[in-house]
Amino acid sequence: MIVSRYNKLFEVDGRYFVYNSSSKALLEIDSEIKSFLKGETKEVNEELNELLYNNGILTESHNFELGRMINNMNNVKYDTKRPSIFLSLTPSCNLNCTYCYQDARKNLGECNQFLLSENWEEIFGYLQKTVNEMQAEVLTVFLFGGEPMLKSDILEDYIKEIRTLETKVVLILITNGTLFNKNNVDFYCKNIDSIQITMDGMKETHDKLKPYIDGRGSFDVILNNIQLLAQHGVQELTLRINLNQNTLSSVYQFVDFLCDNGINNNITATKFAPIFSTQDEILEYSDSNQDSLMPELLGDLYVYAARKGLRTFKDFDNGLCVGKMQNGYTIDEKLNVYACPGVLYQKPCAVLNNNQIIIKDEQWYEFLNDNSDCIKTCEYAPICFGGCKWSKECNKKLYDAAFEKILQAYVISFYI
Repeated sequence: MIVSRYNKLFEVDGRYFVYNSSSKALLEIDSEIKSFLKGETKEVNEELNELLYNNGILTESHNFELGRMINNMNNVKYDTKRPSIFLSLTPSCNLNCTYCYQDARKNLGECNQFLLSENWEEIFGYLQKTVNEMQAEVLTVFLFGGEPMLKSDILEDYIKEIRTLETKVVLILITNGTLFNKNNVDFYCKNIDSIQITMDGMKETHDKLKPYIDGRGSFDVILNNIQLLAQHGVQELTLRINLNQNTLSSVYQFVDFLCDNGINNNITATKFAPIFSTQDEILEYSDSNQDSLMPELLGDLYVYAARKGLRTFKDFDNGLCVGKMQNGYTIDEKLNVYACPGVLYQKPCAVLNNNQIIIKDEQWYEFLNDNSDCIKTCEYAPICFGGCKWSKECNKKLYDAAFEKILQAYVISFYI
């Protein structure tokens, strides 16, 4: 047996750990195992050898673990028991974020659209058919937009119907967080499994990046609503913080603010993400123009946040993206269907009609059949799966610089 190429050895406060990105095993190890895995000693005892093998830390050969990794990836890719759907309820939004990547949404020139009841009936019929025909064990539905809570009363009715499906349903609401209030907060806390909200630094920075359409800042409203959700027992609340070089210092201050005021206790996990390129930029340049936030700085931020008391997102185990899943896709309020949420409101790949998806563009298969050669040799293949098809971006530089620190932050958050 040999040491897996998918291992990452790291240290936190004098304690040693190994994470295998293929098996997802995270083990605390002693100096003897660390030396063995680094090739400084030749063997360990039979009991430890079996433990390491059973957790994927040791493997038969690199070809063996590559084959197993690709097989596991395909099991997820073609899984019929766990369909996953992004549902965009509207292209409209009450905020005017300066960095919003959805140029296509903004260019529609249509306001106040929301998923109409007749189109919802088509979507719900499709969900029923999917659950029944696939005998789905879990159906995951991401509710987003635009801002999906713009017509909260209608959204609540749709959520109630989704909850009647005869399978386990996981509902994830991606919202800017401005529209919760005392009249609807209990409903969302009881009926949504996970809520994601974005804040982008301290008040001055955040309000410049995420103003209302009329120019007012949104910081105070969102912050108050995070505390309102916590008071009413939100099931899971994740915080996404988008940043670039110019906002990094403000984000550090924001981390201090959240932890010094106990707000971190209301947040299940926090994700830090460099600001995306826009859809038009990616189309024009055939490459991501993501703001060049140094990956080392991103890793340092994760560790700092974890040590302050923010639980950090498990940002090394996101799984296969919906764009590469046969039973994962995005549906908009007009019943257009897209292989990936990144291309929402651009050219649709398919349409939903009579409770079935009718594919009409080769892009659908380009996403599904994207098997980049790099997965055969890259140590990050089990977490990257060949990179993002939409942004055409390789993540190796980021992982080389930040992966170990992100692992450290996760261990600090949940185990130390």
